[in-house]
Amino acid sequence: MNELPFFEEKSELISNFSSNDSKEQDLHSPGNIAALLATAKINNRKAKLLIQHFKTIESLKNAAPLELEQVAKCGKVDFSNLKYSSIQENSGVKVVTYFDDEYPIGLKD
Repeated sequence: MNELPFFEEKSELISNFSSNDSKEQDLHSPGNIAALLATAKINNRKAKLLIQHFKTIESLKNAAPLELEQVAKCGKVDFSNLKYSSIQENSGVKVVTYFDDEYPIGLKD
């Protein structure tokens, strides 16, 4: 019985690690949106299409050029070096992206 809190703490650490790892894989996260927009030949429209279709960095990196061309007309773009860009939220400033619930509805499409 004394081990139960230890396991809870351990599972809490694992879940924190998993959420950080999934944040770096999720294309909807601000860091990945910034990295995608910093890629040559990717504008806001293409980034939105890629994010909605692929969902994770791994699926985007593994996509065939034909699929990239069909989704966002960017078949010749190399995403193999795409990396999560850490965005700091300081001084009470929160980064809100198009995909967040807090994003103003009037600004969408």
